[in-house]
Amino acid sequence: MDLRREPLSEVQLRVLGVLVEKQLATPDSYPLTEKALLAGCNQSTNRDPVVSYDTTVLRPALIRLRERALTRRVLRAGERAEKHAHRLDEQLQLSSTAPLAVLAVLLLRGAQTPGELRARTQRLHPIADAAALEAALAELRDRGLAEQLPRRPGEKQARWRHVLGGDAATAAPTASDDAARTGPSPLPGGRDGGDEPGNGAGPSEPATPSTAGEGDASVTELAAAVRALTRRVAALEQALGLPDPSSSSDDTV
Repeated sequence: MDLRREPLSEVQLRVLGVLVEKQLATPDSYPLTEKALLAGCNQSTNRDPVVSYDTTVLRPALIRLRERALTRRVLRAGERAEKHAHRLDEQLQLSSTAPLAVLAVLLLRGAQTPGELRARTQRLHPIADAAALEAALAELRDRGLAEQLPRRPGEKQARWRHVLGGDAATAAPTASDDAARTGPSPLPGGRDGGDEPGNGAGPSEPATPSTAGEGDASVTELAAAVRALTRRVAALEQALGLPDPSSSSDDTV
């Protein structure tokens, strides 16, 4: 499966990274409810950047991921809340868990050196030595999932990054990019229908036109970015002691 034909949005990338992380780190609590998935996206540890999504941002991303067969919904017998699982292992068919774990860390924390990647991947899957990490990175590179960046002045190791979001989404973050990543404060999750039964029967997922789901996701994510940027500008103006434009007069004495 070539994910580069249609780059994933930053919200979609964060969702996939969280699902893989939780599957490997806390398998007893996987798949994830919407509430748990939202908390995983917004957590402040092991994330770069730290974001603040709400369900209006999360749900359209999940719809698009399901349309692309990258996630699925699970409703097991005896459970009231539906849950979400990734399908990256099925779609990518990587040789082992190691490259999948490394990819998850790249999705969650951006470009990193091999030393950083090995240390941060250990909690998801043991990486025996530097050679094992190099093998995992080489597989991701050969599959078109990651690339090595040019070494920057003063760096001992060149960094690696995933390439699932296109050049714009995987470039080094700027202040404006950080604002665009941040949505409103998290709200309690809610249900949006059933999909795939686990150990028992559950309601089937209603058909959603591909173009409509993609458009809704783009508009919702853009609206969240605008709201976040507006709040950041207002906070900056307040911190600098600038007057409120809405209360100032056009005439100056």
